[in-house]
Amino acid sequence: MKYKSVKIGTKEYQGDRQIETLLSKKNIYWLNDCEFENAEIEIDRGKVTWKDGTWYNGVWHGKCWEKGDWYYGTWTNGTWKGGTFHDGKWLDGVFEKGDFVIGDIKGGIFKNHDIQQENNP
Repeated sequence: MKYKSVKIGTKEYQGDRQIETLLSKKNIYWLNDCEFENAEIEIDRGKVTWKDGTWYNGVWHGKCWEKGDWYYGTWTNGTWKGGTFHDGKWLDGVFEKGDFVIGDIKGGIFKNHDIQQENNP
């Protein structure tokens, strides 16, 4: 199951086929091209919030990531509030809170966070 649920306004939708059609009509078709499972998503005024689920691959164009597992993909914009970022590469930007467990750190600023030496070659 790709989508567990999608909430738009006060209505909640279930079922992959129905949700994919609905997202395409709302010009959020990019989400249908990504690989993930058990996604819980909210959409408010066109802004996508990832509430929970497992992301495997694709390009994230959303606005907010609240909870879930991120394994691989391209993050184009948004706010990371929580969740687990698995085995990735941090190229640049500001990492303010959370755990960078494994991956390559190539640049950026890490505030209020100790990075293990083996993660920062």
